[in-house]
Amino acid sequence: MQDDSEGAPTAAQPVPARAGGLLAGSLSHLLPLEAARFPPGRIFASRYRIVSLLGRGAMGEVYRADDLKLGQRVALKLLAGPRNSRSEPPHRFVAEARLAREISHPNVCRVYDIGEADGWHYLSMEYVDGETLASLLRRIGALPTEKALDVARQLCAGLAAAHERGVLHRDLKPSNIMIDGRGQVRIVDLGLATPIGDAVEECVGTPAYMAPEQLAAGSVSERTDLYALGLVLYETFTGHRLFPVTTIEQRDVAAGAGSIALAKMSGISPAIEDAIRRCLELDPADRPRSAWELAGLLPGGDPLAAALAVGRMPSPEMIAAAGKKGAVPPAVAWTLLLTIVAGTLGVASRVGVVTQTGPDRLPKPPEVLAERARNLLSSVGFDAVPNDVEFWFEPDPVGLLTTRALSPSVSRADPFPIRFVYRQSAGYLVPQNPMHVVMESDPPSDVGGIATIVLDPEGRLRHLSAVPVEASNAGSAKATRTWPDLFAEAGLEWHDFVQVTAVPAPLVPHDTRAGWEHPPGETASQVRVTGATLDARPVYFDVGQVHAPVAGRQTWFSRGARSKTNEALLVGFSLALFVGGGILARRNLRLGYGDTRGARRLAVLIATGGVIWAALRAHHVPLPVEEWMFLLIVTGWSLVWAGFAWLIYISLEPYLRRWWPHTLISWTRLLSGRVRDPLVGRDVLVGLLAGILFVTLFILRVEVAQRAGVVVRPLDQAYSLEGLRSIRYFIGLAVYFALDTLNFSLGALGMLLLVRLIVRNAWVSGFIWVVILASVNMDGGVFPWDVVFALAMALLAIAVLLRFGLVSSAVMLLYTDLLTRLPVTLDTRSWYVALSVLTLLLVGALATYGFVTALADQPAFGQQVGPIADSKWGRGPDVNPRNE
Repeated sequence: MQDDSEGAPTAAQPVPARAGGLLAGSLSHLLPLEAARFPPGRIFASRYRIVSLLGRGAMGEVYRADDLKLGQRVALKLLAGPRNSRSEPPHRFVAEARLAREISHPNVCRVYDIGEADGWHYLSMEYVDGETLASLLRRIGALPTEKALDVARQLCAGLAAAHERGVLHRDLKPSNIMIDGRGQVRIVDLGLATPIGDAVEECVGTPAYMAPEQLAAGSVSERTDLYALGLVLYETFTGHRLFPVTTIEQRDVAAGAGSIALAKMSGISPAIEDAIRRCLELDPADRPRSAWELAGLLPGGDPLAAALAVGRMPSPEMIAAAGKKGAVPPAVAWTLLLTIVAGTLGVASRVGVVTQTGPDRLPKPPEVLAERARNLLSSVGFDAVPNDVEFWFEPDPVGLLTTRALSPSVSRADPFPIRFVYRQSAGYLVPQNPMHVVMESDPPSDVGGIATIVLDPEGRLRHLSAVPVEASNAGSAKATRTWPDLFAEAGLEWHDFVQVTAVPAPLVPHDTRAGWEHPPGETASQVRVTGATLDARPVYFDVGQVHAPVAGRQTWFSRGARSKTNEALLVGFSLALFVGGGILARRNLRLGYGDTRGARRLAVLIATGGVIWAALRAHHVPLPVEEWMFLLIVTGWSLVWAGFAWLIYISLEPYLRRWWPHTLISWTRLLSGRVRDPLVGRDVLVGLLAGILFVTLFILRVEVAQRAGVVVRPLDQAYSLEGLRSIRYFIGLAVYFALDTLNFSLGALGMLLLVRLIVRNAWVSGFIWVVILASVNMDGGVFPWDVVFALAMALLAIAVLLRFGLVSSAVMLLYTDLLTRLPVTLDTRSWYVALSVLTLLLVGALATYGFVTALADQPAFGQQVGPIADSKWGRGPDVNPRNE
């Protein structure tokens, strides 16, 4: 334990008023300074020319010297000796050098080198021509407020730099703070420093500046240093110590007197007083979270703007501490909440025109259609009770099969039909794709007892294929349906069709096959029906168009059959991001810019969410080996994407901090665990409002096209239909959308950054970004209104992103996904209205969270007492003084 009275000279008193270098609190006037062991002019370690003795103590000596190799003046700290040159330097001496070299900051004294010469272990450090803060306070008393604030801000910056590099000081006090002739502050003496996270529980430090947990030999953290900083600030602003003691025993006795002195603070700005009191809370959890947060509590100045102005890379902690609290006045919060509720109900009433999955297109629930499929199979001789069943709605993969073409009596044509798929098996349906998603062709229909039925939403038969359990007893069950009966089940007139001889062979066991077409001759809408039997029992029946394009290959990750070109582009883009991201990530990590903690938490979130989503979406079977292999594959897949997210975050996030730091303020707070931060709540509310506008633009775009007589392709219909499978699928999709919108928001910021790196201009990069995003939103549209709405959506997206930040942008996209990619209807007669209510409840939960959090403990009703933290919704000033 170190002792430092900083009053009259004692055995523990610091060096004289004017000194330099890294000065240990143990250095004192044990011997006259004139009795220097190394006289001026002496060459030490064949490199350092001694100029003068700065101080001496029981632990060693500090000299002012010239580094002949680097050509600069340094402070040379020598461990007491002479010692045997073969002896190892004491642990603390080595630790001091190792930890100090980790920190490079204008407000922390730099360590250049460590070595051994002439039996002495030494440190070569930055020389500071000034005096300690302790000496300055003894000379003039309390500093003027503006000067004290300047010192306080520099101390916050230096301490934050140490913490960001994982170093705790543990002995911060005025005698370990140097001030040079220009007013530059340096934190010195890391003799008691320790890495953050080390399980160090020892009573070390200077009693007058030790935190309660230090006195109790408990665990220390960044907030331990903030307690000491609070004591230093108290002394700087008042001119006297809160605890004028030299021993732990005296500190215990003075604890009550310190509380009285703190209660009598006067003549200090209330904001400064509040900042000091928060630092001196007995419970570390009640103190500021970081030195940057403390800097934000001090009046005047903006540490983030100051860092950007001098070209420094702001840290994630600085970003989180920037801006205001973000508390929203109750009247504004209520207005936002009610607007979100009304807007969501309005959007929900019309969003069906976007997804085209309204009750009129889905008149029957899947359970009714599944029962009809079972009855059809039973009627053709497959009446055994299945062991495993799966069924779902999906868009027709061809997309051209119209109701009018199949049934001329129907007047309405459907350019984007929906179909219902039912599959059953005598065994278990074990898909071959890694995510265990059952599809029409996976598992293949090549085993006995497996059958597939495809119906339209009205229940009309479109496809039947069945494989008997054993071909030898295929006729043991008698079929009760003939071809005319199956035509009737399909809603077709048997007599309207002409039998043809050229019939493609179905991929099921059969002994006869037949084909029919209508109308006769070569027409674009000609319908073909193909059938096959095995032992006089129908095993195949399919209705389709003769000239329909071949359906694309369906995969577990793309119900909509992504083209080979798109898949190749996706792979190429991913590889480019891996390579480019790896190069940038390596550079940022080497420079110490990467937010490794934030990236780690993001990776854990994505990995966990990926496993949950895949587990909820998969078709599970009671086969331990299959389920174990599925779990291994899903975990590996999720870890790959988590690693990809970590890499991209490390590579791009530092540049976002530099150029658009305000976009990350609430995001950094949320990622650090501050889920009840009012700024986060405010940004959630803003994101929901922006989401309403975004979906409204989708709706208006479709309605304008419909008024012009243009057929519009449904938006993300496959997801809306998949959400109808079950509550489990519904929840899995919600988890997926949360991850997807987060990745897309980060990707949008990353794309903006890449454009900014290329064009080197903020305004031009923003314009290019809008053009790129608008082209994506065009979605193949070629009409004038497509351009207008695409640009409007792109401008809304960039406005939300750059004005309110990443959280608002992600919430906006999440709202859009929930309303356009999940089934939503306000028709209480619809069979899926319960799922729609669940979707609206998810939005309501987000809105309630944002509302409660944004109030920041203000009363929701009644008059607000005291000023609101920010009259402009809590947003701080523009923190980019260079307009970048």
